[in-house]
Amino acid sequence: MEAAEHPEVNFLSEKVFKIVKQMEALAEDILADRQKMIELDKRRQKNREALRALKKLEAGKTEASRTWCVHGSSFVRTDTRVAEAAISAEQSEIENEIETVRKRMKKTMQELSSLEGRKGIEHFDLKPLNRDEKDALYKIIGAS
Repeated sequence: MEAAEHPEVNFLSEKVFKIVKQMEALAEDILADRQKMIELDKRRQKNREALRALKKLEAGKTEASRTWCVHGSSFVRTDTRVAEAAISAEQSEIENEIETVRKRMKKTMQELSSLEGRKGIEHFDLKPLNRDEKDALYKIIGAS
């Protein structure tokens, strides 16, 4: 018997193919997001190193110092405090982008889990308590 004689077989194979195709696309998105996280983490680490070096440089001097830094594709000599502020601002942008990628990755992983027929990643969407919530919890349980 041929597959043409069994339309339900064609329907099921098309449905399975569609699901596998969606799973592959989600898996590729997860891998791309992981790579993006690695790149962002490297940039964040380089910025930390630069900030630390600038703070060490400034700690030894009593007057306002100037330092060389890269802006775009050129080197510019600027006030050390201005350079620190620029690096700190970039660091904040990187942190925000990392958090955005993390959220997107969690959502994609949950979608992939549901397509695979798994229950999902339990407790993957938990968020830590903020200071007010923690203080209220301590008051309730009587801990200090």
